[in-house]
Amino acid sequence: MQHILNYDPQLEPEVLPFAGTTLSALSAVPKIDLHRHLVGSIRPEVLVYIANKLGVAIPNFDNDVERIRHASVITSPLADGYRHFLLKRFWGAFQPIFSSYKGTANALYWAIADASKDNVCYVEFRVSPYGITPDFPLTLYKFTEALREGIAAAARDFPNTLAKVVFSVGRRSVIEKWPSHEHSRYFDRLVSVAKVFKDVVVGFDLSGDEDRYPNNQFVEFAQRVKANGFMLTVHAGETDRASSVWDAINLLHADRIGHGIGARHDDDLMTLLAEKQIPLEICPTSNLLLSIVPSLLHYPCREFLQRGIGVTINTDDPALFESATLTGEFHKLIVAGQVGVDEVEAICRNSISASFATEQEKTALLGKVTNHFFVEPRAAAAVG
Repeated sequence: MQHILNYDPQLEPEVLPFAGTTLSALSAVPKIDLHRHLVGSIRPEVLVYIANKLGVAIPNFDNDVERIRHASVITSPLADGYRHFLLKRFWGAFQPIFSSYKGTANALYWAIADASKDNVCYVEFRVSPYGITPDFPLTLYKFTEALREGIAAAARDFPNTLAKVVFSVGRRSVIEKWPSHEHSRYFDRLVSVAKVFKDVVVGFDLSGDEDRYPNNQFVEFAQRVKANGFMLTVHAGETDRASSVWDAINLLHADRIGHGIGARHDDDLMTLLAEKQIPLEICPTSNLLLSIVPSLLHYPCREFLQRGIGVTINTDDPALFESATLTGEFHKLIVAGQVGVDEVEAICRNSISASFATEQEKTALLGKVTNHFFVEPRAAAAVG
Protein backbone atom coordinates (compact mmCIF):
# COMPACT_ATOMS: atom_id res chain seq x y z
CA MET A 1 0.00 0.00 0.00
CA GLN A 2 2.99 2.30 0.35
CA HIS A 3 2.80 3.42 -3.28
CA ILE A 4 -0.81 4.63 -3.17
CA LEU A 5 -1.38 8.38 -3.01
CA ASN A 6 -3.74 9.67 -0.35
CA TYR A 7 -7.38 9.82 -1.38
CA ASP A 8 -8.19 13.42 -2.22
CA PRO A 9 -11.91 14.36 -2.04
CA GLN A 10 -11.16 17.46 -4.14
CA LEU A 11 -10.88 15.19 -7.17
CA GLU A 12 -14.52 14.18 -6.80
CA PRO A 13 -16.71 15.97 -9.37
CA GLU A 14 -18.61 18.81 -7.72
CA VAL A 15 -21.79 18.15 -9.67
CA LEU A 16 -22.77 14.58 -10.47
CA PRO A 17 -24.10 14.07 -14.00
CA PHE A 18 -27.47 12.97 -12.65
CA ALA A 19 -30.01 14.17 -10.08
CA GLY A 20 -33.48 13.43 -8.80
CA THR A 21 -35.30 10.35 -7.56
CA THR A 22 -35.23 8.47 -10.84
CA LEU A 23 -31.47 8.45 -11.18
CA SER A 24 -30.87 8.11 -7.46
CA ALA A 25 -32.90 4.90 -7.49
CA LEU A 26 -30.75 3.51 -10.30
CA SER A 27 -27.63 4.76 -8.61
CA ALA A 28 -28.48 2.74 -5.52
CA VAL A 29 -28.63 -0.52 -7.48
CA PRO A 30 -25.47 -2.66 -7.06
CA LYS A 31 -24.24 -2.77 -10.67
CA ILE A 32 -21.75 -4.87 -12.62
CA ASP A 33 -19.48 -3.51 -15.38
CA LEU A 34 -17.79 -6.16 -17.52
CA HIS A 35 -16.49 -3.98 -20.36
CA ARG A 36 -14.50 -1.05 -19.01
CA HIS A 37 -11.05 -0.11 -20.32
CA LEU A 38 -8.60 1.19 -17.75
CA VAL A 39 -7.09 3.90 -19.96
CA GLY A 40 -10.60 5.08 -20.77
CA SER A 41 -11.51 5.24 -17.08
CA ILE A 42 -8.90 7.78 -15.98
CA ARG A 43 -10.38 11.26 -15.75
CA PRO A 44 -8.19 14.17 -16.93
CA GLU A 45 -8.03 15.50 -13.35
CA VAL A 46 -6.75 12.16 -12.11
CA LEU A 47 -4.28 11.79 -14.96
CA VAL A 48 -2.72 15.18 -14.18
CA TYR A 49 -2.83 14.57 -10.42
CA ILE A 50 -0.86 11.33 -10.76
CA ALA A 51 1.56 12.83 -13.29
CA ASN A 52 2.28 15.79 -11.03
CA LYS A 53 2.84 13.52 -8.03
CA LEU A 54 5.22 11.39 -10.09
CA GLY A 55 6.98 14.46 -11.49
CA VAL A 56 6.43 13.40 -15.10
CA ALA A 57 5.14 15.29 -18.13
CA ILE A 58 2.18 14.21 -20.20
CA PRO A 59 3.40 14.52 -23.80
CA ASN A 60 2.00 17.51 -25.74
CA PHE A 61 -0.33 18.65 -22.96
CA ASP A 62 1.89 20.36 -20.34
CA ASN A 63 -0.13 18.58 -17.63
CA ASP A 64 -3.04 20.90 -18.37
CA VAL A 65 -6.39 19.37 -17.39
CA GLU A 66 -8.50 21.42 -19.80
CA ARG A 67 -6.23 20.72 -22.78
CA ILE A 68 -6.40 17.03 -22.01
CA ARG A 69 -10.16 17.17 -21.60
CA HIS A 70 -10.55 18.96 -24.94
CA ALA A 71 -8.38 16.37 -26.70
CA SER A 72 -9.84 13.29 -25.08
CA VAL A 73 -13.47 13.66 -24.03
CA ILE A 74 -16.10 13.00 -26.72
CA THR A 75 -19.44 14.72 -26.17
CA SER A 76 -21.15 14.33 -29.56
CA PRO A 77 -21.08 11.61 -32.23
CA LEU A 78 -17.90 11.50 -34.28
CA ALA A 79 -18.52 11.83 -38.00
CA ASP A 80 -15.89 9.22 -38.84
CA GLY A 81 -16.64 7.33 -35.66
CA TYR A 82 -14.95 4.16 -34.57
CA ARG A 83 -11.78 4.27 -36.66
CA HIS A 84 -11.13 7.93 -35.82
CA PHE A 85 -11.36 7.01 -32.14
CA LEU A 86 -8.84 4.17 -32.53
CA LEU A 87 -6.39 6.48 -34.28
CA LYS A 88 -6.64 9.36 -31.80
CA ARG A 89 -3.21 10.69 -30.89
CA PHE A 90 -4.18 10.97 -27.24
CA TRP A 91 -3.29 7.41 -26.22
CA GLY A 92 0.41 8.22 -25.73
CA ALA A 93 -0.55 10.47 -22.81
CA PHE A 94 -0.94 7.40 -20.62
CA GLN A 95 2.53 5.95 -21.19
CA PRO A 96 4.35 8.09 -18.59
CA ILE A 97 1.85 6.87 -15.99
CA PHE A 98 2.07 3.19 -16.89
CA SER A 99 5.86 3.37 -17.21
CA SER A 100 5.91 3.70 -13.44
CA TYR A 101 5.00 1.09 -10.84
CA LYS A 102 3.48 3.78 -8.63
CA GLY A 103 1.66 5.37 -11.56
CA THR A 104 0.16 2.04 -12.62
CA ALA A 105 -1.03 1.21 -9.11
CA ASN A 106 -2.62 4.63 -8.70
CA ALA A 107 -4.28 4.61 -12.12
CA LEU A 108 -6.18 1.46 -11.28
CA TYR A 109 -6.89 2.61 -7.71
CA TRP A 110 -8.54 5.82 -8.94
CA ALA A 111 -10.49 3.99 -11.64
CA ILE A 112 -11.90 1.70 -8.95
CA ALA A 113 -12.70 4.74 -6.80
CA ASP A 114 -14.83 6.19 -9.59
CA ALA A 115 -16.58 2.87 -10.19
CA SER A 116 -17.32 2.59 -6.48
CA LYS A 117 -18.81 6.07 -6.45
CA ASP A 118 -21.33 4.84 -9.04
CA ASN A 119 -22.18 1.84 -6.82
CA VAL A 120 -20.53 -0.66 -9.16
CA CYS A 121 -20.09 -3.71 -6.97
CA TYR A 122 -18.04 -5.68 -9.51
CA VAL A 123 -15.91 -4.41 -12.39
CA GLU A 124 -13.53 -6.03 -14.85
CA PHE A 125 -10.99 -3.55 -16.18
CA ARG A 126 -9.50 -4.26 -19.58
CA VAL A 127 -5.83 -3.49 -19.33
CA SER A 128 -3.33 -3.48 -22.16
CA PRO A 129 -0.35 -5.64 -21.16
CA TYR A 130 2.24 -2.91 -20.82
CA GLY A 131 5.66 -4.47 -20.39
CA ILE A 132 5.15 -7.36 -22.79
CA THR A 133 7.83 -5.92 -25.10
CA PRO A 134 11.42 -5.55 -23.86
CA ASP A 135 11.62 -1.80 -24.61
CA PHE A 136 9.13 -0.86 -21.87
CA PRO A 137 10.49 0.49 -18.53
CA LEU A 138 8.50 -2.05 -16.48
CA THR A 139 8.42 -5.77 -17.08
CA LEU A 140 4.99 -7.31 -17.54
CA TYR A 141 5.46 -9.03 -14.18
CA LYS A 142 6.14 -5.74 -12.33
CA PHE A 143 3.34 -4.01 -14.23
CA THR A 144 0.87 -6.69 -13.15
CA GLU A 145 2.21 -6.61 -9.60
CA ALA A 146 1.45 -2.87 -9.56
CA LEU A 147 -2.10 -3.59 -10.75
CA ARG A 148 -2.48 -6.01 -7.85
CA GLU A 149 -1.32 -3.31 -5.42
CA GLY A 150 -3.84 -0.84 -6.83
CA ILE A 151 -6.64 -3.37 -6.39
CA ALA A 152 -5.55 -4.20 -2.84
CA ALA A 153 -5.48 -0.55 -1.83
CA ALA A 154 -8.88 0.08 -3.38
CA ALA A 155 -10.31 -2.96 -1.60
CA ARG A 156 -9.23 -1.33 1.65
CA ASP A 157 -10.74 2.09 0.85
CA PHE A 158 -13.73 1.01 -1.28
CA PRO A 159 -14.67 -2.42 0.07
CA ASN A 160 -18.04 -2.54 -1.68
CA THR A 161 -16.38 -2.77 -5.11
CA LEU A 162 -14.64 -5.94 -6.24
CA ALA A 163 -12.27 -5.27 -9.14
CA LYS A 164 -10.50 -7.66 -11.48
CA VAL A 165 -8.26 -7.34 -14.55
CA VAL A 166 -8.74 -8.69 -18.06
CA PHE A 167 -5.60 -8.49 -20.20
CA SER A 168 -6.70 -6.79 -23.41
CA VAL A 169 -4.49 -7.64 -26.37
CA GLY A 170 -4.70 -5.12 -29.21
CA ARG A 171 -4.98 -6.51 -32.71
CA ARG A 172 -2.83 -3.78 -34.23
CA SER A 173 -0.09 -4.23 -31.63
CA VAL A 174 0.19 -7.94 -32.36
CA ILE A 175 0.23 -7.58 -36.15
CA GLU A 176 2.23 -4.37 -36.57
CA LYS A 177 4.35 -3.98 -33.44
CA TRP A 178 5.20 -7.47 -32.25
CA PRO A 179 7.85 -9.25 -34.35
CA SER A 180 6.04 -12.08 -36.11
CA HIS A 181 8.60 -14.64 -34.96
CA GLU A 182 7.96 -13.58 -31.34
CA HIS A 183 4.18 -14.04 -31.30
CA SER A 184 4.22 -17.46 -29.67
CA ARG A 185 6.75 -16.39 -27.05
CA TYR A 186 4.78 -13.23 -26.20
CA PHE A 187 1.54 -15.21 -25.89
CA ASP A 188 3.28 -17.63 -23.56
CA ARG A 189 4.65 -14.76 -21.48
CA LEU A 190 1.20 -13.22 -21.17
CA VAL A 191 -0.37 -16.43 -20.01
CA SER A 192 2.44 -17.31 -17.61
CA VAL A 193 2.27 -13.92 -15.87
CA ALA A 194 -1.53 -14.10 -15.74
CA LYS A 195 -1.29 -17.49 -14.03
CA VAL A 196 0.98 -16.04 -11.34
CA PHE A 197 -1.58 -13.28 -10.71
CA LYS A 198 -4.77 -15.33 -11.08
CA ASP A 199 -6.20 -13.62 -8.02
CA VAL A 200 -6.52 -10.42 -10.06
CA VAL A 201 -6.18 -11.43 -13.74
CA VAL A 202 -9.34 -13.36 -14.59
CA GLY A 203 -9.32 -13.49 -18.37
CA PHE A 204 -8.20 -12.16 -21.73
CA ASP A 205 -9.68 -9.88 -24.36
CA LEU A 206 -8.96 -9.25 -28.04
CA SER A 207 -9.55 -5.60 -28.92
CA GLY A 208 -8.98 -3.11 -31.70
CA ASP A 209 -9.86 -2.82 -35.37
CA GLU A 210 -11.78 -6.01 -36.16
CA ASP A 211 -12.17 -5.04 -39.83
CA ARG A 212 -8.51 -4.39 -40.57
CA TYR A 213 -7.22 -7.22 -38.37
CA PRO A 214 -9.89 -9.95 -38.53
CA ASN A 215 -10.33 -12.69 -35.98
CA ASN A 216 -8.82 -15.43 -38.13
CA GLN A 217 -5.39 -13.88 -37.48
CA PHE A 218 -5.64 -14.58 -33.74
CA VAL A 219 -6.47 -18.26 -33.51
CA GLU A 220 -3.14 -19.10 -31.85
CA PHE A 221 -3.72 -16.42 -29.22
CA ALA A 222 -7.16 -17.80 -28.40
CA GLN A 223 -5.84 -21.35 -28.26
CA ARG A 224 -3.14 -20.40 -25.73
CA VAL A 225 -5.65 -18.57 -23.56
CA LYS A 226 -8.19 -21.39 -23.52
CA ALA A 227 -5.59 -24.16 -23.13
CA ASN A 228 -4.40 -22.50 -19.92
CA GLY A 229 -7.83 -22.33 -18.38
CA PHE A 230 -8.60 -18.63 -18.91
CA MET A 231 -11.84 -17.14 -20.14
CA LEU A 232 -11.85 -15.09 -23.35
CA THR A 233 -13.91 -12.14 -24.48
CA VAL A 234 -13.55 -10.68 -27.98
CA HIS A 235 -14.43 -7.26 -29.40
CA ALA A 236 -16.63 -8.33 -32.29
CA GLY A 237 -19.59 -6.83 -34.11
CA GLU A 238 -18.74 -3.37 -32.81
CA THR A 239 -18.58 -2.10 -36.40
CA ASP A 240 -22.00 -3.62 -37.05
CA ARG A 241 -20.74 -6.71 -38.90
CA ALA A 242 -22.30 -10.03 -37.95
CA SER A 243 -19.49 -12.02 -39.61
CA SER A 244 -17.00 -10.86 -37.00
CA VAL A 245 -19.22 -12.25 -34.24
CA TRP A 246 -19.50 -15.57 -36.06
CA ASP A 247 -15.69 -15.79 -36.28
CA ALA A 248 -15.26 -14.86 -32.60
CA ILE A 249 -17.50 -17.82 -31.72
CA ASN A 250 -16.43 -20.40 -34.30
CA LEU A 251 -12.71 -19.62 -34.61
CA LEU A 252 -11.79 -18.15 -31.22
CA HIS A 253 -14.41 -19.87 -29.02
CA ALA A 254 -15.14 -16.62 -27.19
CA ASP A 255 -16.95 -16.90 -23.86
CA ARG A 256 -18.36 -13.37 -24.24
CA ILE A 257 -18.71 -10.90 -27.09
CA GLY A 258 -17.61 -7.31 -26.62
CA HIS A 259 -20.32 -5.08 -28.12
CA GLY A 260 -21.82 -7.56 -30.64
CA ILE A 261 -24.13 -4.92 -32.15
CA GLY A 262 -23.68 -6.46 -35.61
CA ALA A 263 -25.56 -9.57 -34.48
CA ARG A 264 -28.80 -7.69 -35.05
CA HIS A 265 -28.45 -8.23 -38.80
CA ASP A 266 -28.35 -12.03 -38.59
CA ASP A 267 -31.33 -13.98 -37.32
CA ASP A 268 -29.40 -17.26 -37.15
CA LEU A 269 -26.65 -15.61 -35.13
CA MET A 270 -29.11 -14.20 -32.60
CA THR A 271 -30.63 -17.66 -32.26
CA LEU A 272 -27.18 -19.14 -31.64
CA LEU A 273 -26.27 -16.50 -29.04
CA ALA A 274 -29.47 -17.26 -27.15
CA GLU A 275 -29.14 -21.04 -27.39
CA LYS A 276 -25.49 -21.13 -26.33
CA GLN A 277 -26.01 -18.31 -23.81
CA ILE A 278 -23.03 -16.33 -25.08
CA PRO A 279 -23.40 -12.93 -23.41
CA LEU A 280 -23.10 -9.60 -25.20
CA GLU A 281 -21.28 -6.71 -23.49
CA ILE A 282 -23.23 -3.78 -24.92
CA CYS A 283 -21.95 -0.24 -24.39
CA PRO A 284 -24.69 2.25 -25.37
CA THR A 285 -22.95 5.62 -25.06
CA SER A 286 -19.84 4.29 -26.75
CA ASN A 287 -21.83 2.93 -29.70
CA LEU A 288 -23.74 6.20 -30.00
CA LEU A 289 -20.72 8.53 -29.85
CA LEU A 290 -18.69 6.39 -32.24
CA SER A 291 -21.60 6.52 -34.71
CA ILE A 292 -22.27 2.78 -34.67
CA VAL A 293 -25.97 3.58 -34.17
CA PRO A 294 -27.78 6.81 -35.07
CA SER A 295 -29.63 6.98 -31.76
CA LEU A 296 -30.52 4.80 -28.81
CA LEU A 297 -34.06 4.60 -30.18
CA HIS A 298 -32.53 2.44 -32.91
CA TYR A 299 -30.40 0.40 -30.53
CA PRO A 300 -30.83 -3.41 -30.64
CA CYS A 301 -30.91 -3.93 -26.86
CA ARG A 302 -34.68 -4.51 -26.75
CA GLU A 303 -34.50 -6.98 -29.62
CA PHE A 304 -31.63 -8.87 -27.95
CA LEU A 305 -33.57 -9.13 -24.70
CA GLN A 306 -36.68 -10.36 -26.48
CA ARG A 307 -34.63 -13.03 -28.24
CA GLY A 308 -33.35 -14.34 -24.90
CA ILE A 309 -29.75 -13.20 -25.43
CA GLY A 310 -27.70 -12.57 -22.31
CA VAL A 311 -27.39 -8.80 -22.36
CA THR A 312 -24.96 -7.01 -20.06
CA ILE A 313 -24.74 -3.20 -19.90
CA ASN A 314 -21.34 -1.51 -19.64
CA THR A 315 -19.48 1.80 -19.93
CA ASP A 316 -16.50 0.96 -22.21
CA ASP A 317 -14.48 4.20 -21.73
CA PRO A 318 -16.42 6.23 -19.17
CA ALA A 319 -13.90 9.05 -18.75
CA LEU A 320 -13.69 9.60 -22.52
CA PHE A 321 -17.38 9.30 -23.39
CA GLU A 322 -19.02 12.41 -21.89
CA SER A 323 -18.18 11.21 -18.36
CA ALA A 324 -20.45 8.19 -18.69
CA THR A 325 -21.56 6.24 -15.64
CA LEU A 326 -23.17 2.82 -15.49
CA THR A 327 -26.14 4.45 -13.78
CA GLY A 328 -26.41 6.77 -16.78
CA GLU A 329 -26.20 3.87 -19.24
CA PHE A 330 -29.17 2.16 -17.61
CA HIS A 331 -31.06 5.43 -17.46
CA LYS A 332 -30.52 6.21 -21.16
CA LEU A 333 -31.74 2.77 -22.20
CA ILE A 334 -34.82 3.07 -19.99
CA VAL A 335 -35.66 6.49 -21.43
CA ALA A 336 -35.19 5.12 -24.97
CA GLY A 337 -37.55 2.23 -24.25
CA GLN A 338 -34.77 -0.33 -24.64
CA VAL A 339 -34.92 -1.61 -21.04
CA GLY A 340 -37.90 -1.86 -18.73
CA VAL A 341 -37.49 -0.90 -15.09
CA ASP A 342 -38.58 -4.42 -14.16
CA GLU A 343 -35.61 -5.80 -16.15
CA VAL A 344 -32.85 -4.03 -14.22
CA GLU A 345 -32.44 -6.80 -11.65
CA ALA A 346 -32.39 -9.51 -14.34
CA ILE A 347 -29.70 -7.67 -16.29
CA CYS A 348 -27.58 -7.33 -13.14
CA ARG A 349 -27.97 -11.07 -12.62
CA ASN A 350 -27.02 -11.68 -16.27
CA SER A 351 -23.85 -9.70 -15.73
CA ILE A 352 -22.88 -11.65 -12.63
CA SER A 353 -23.43 -14.94 -14.43
CA ALA A 354 -21.38 -13.70 -17.41
CA SER A 355 -18.53 -12.39 -15.27
CA PHE A 356 -15.17 -14.09 -14.97
CA ALA A 357 -15.43 -14.02 -11.17
CA THR A 358 -15.11 -17.20 -9.12
CA GLU A 359 -18.25 -19.10 -8.15
CA GLN A 360 -17.81 -17.95 -4.56
CA GLU A 361 -17.55 -14.33 -5.69
CA LYS A 362 -20.60 -14.72 -7.93
CA THR A 363 -22.63 -16.06 -5.02
CA ALA A 364 -21.67 -13.06 -2.90
CA LEU A 365 -22.52 -10.64 -5.71
CA LEU A 366 -25.89 -12.30 -6.29
CA GLY A 367 -26.54 -11.87 -2.59
CA LYS A 368 -25.92 -8.12 -2.88
CA VAL A 369 -28.29 -7.75 -5.81
CA THR A 370 -30.98 -9.97 -4.26
CA ASN A 371 -30.78 -8.14 -0.95
CA HIS A 372 -31.08 -4.75 -2.63
CA PHE A 373 -34.22 -5.63 -4.57
CA PHE A 374 -35.73 -7.52 -1.62
CA VAL A 375 -35.12 -4.77 0.91
CA GLU A 376 -36.10 -1.95 -1.46
CA PRO A 377 -38.36 -3.59 -4.04
CA ARG A 378 -39.61 -0.21 -5.22
CA ALA A 379 -36.16 1.30 -5.78
CA ALA A 380 -35.83 0.37 -9.42
CA ALA A 381 -39.56 0.64 -10.04
CA ALA A 382 -39.36 4.32 -9.12
CA VAL A 383 -37.71 4.88 -12.49
CA GLY A 384 -40.23 6.12 -14.98
